Amino acid sequence: MNTPVQIESHSVIKQFFVRTYLWMSVGLILTLAVAALIYLIVGNNILLTLPLGLILPFALLIEIAIVIILSWLYKKLSSFWAGLLFLVYSILNGLTFGLLALQFEISSVITAILATAITFLVIALFGYFTKQDLTQIGSIAIFGLFALVIGTFINIIVYLINPALADGIFWILNYLGLAIFVVLIAFDNQKLKQMAQLENSNSLAIRGALMLYLDFINLFIRILYILGKRK
Repeated sequence: MNTPVQIESHSVIKQFFVRTYLWMSVGLILTLAVAALIYLIVGNNILLTLPLGLILPFALLIEIAIVIILSWLYKKLSSFWAGLLFLVYSILNGLTFGLLALQFEISSVITAILATAITFLVIALFGYFTKQDLTQIGSIAIFGLFALVIGTFINIIVYLINPALADGIFWILNYLGLAIFVVLIAFDNQKLKQMAQLENSNSLAIRGALMLYLDFINLFIRILYILGKRK
């Protein structure tokens, strides 16, 4: 039988996840809206991609800075500033994914979005409801994520020397990344559930939204490359 304390704890966690997923949904909608706008405006006009390509490095630097701030300094931010930074990040990320989507047929992009949404939902529910402690496998996935980032940079160098070899490594890293982010989706949902019992702030909800947003986006990229039909 549930005690009043247990009922209150469940209520707090539920409220926290509602806020977290609302923020995540708003971020994804903004990203998709900006990406769709770029996709429609630029289309097959290569000339229009040039100014966007010049802006992209600066946008990426700002995105990295925002991720660092929201991940490590969120406790020092008010809800307003944390939310604003997350929305700015989502908009800038739309630029990145608008340019990425230009490489693929629109039907492939839509298919990848739907496949990602279904996969994310199933794995997120598993992570939330499972009684199994995912700490160990989550730690392995985080270590694998760092290895994935290092491997990606190394593969850029390999591409300059041997493009064919780099292409093979790319697909290995892509499938490895798919597995890593599937694990992280479950792990992050369980981790947020545990964190919500200790802290139930709006800033933490926004940080949690960023974590899940990044899981979704990175899963989408891997699925898009696997299922996507290039133009």
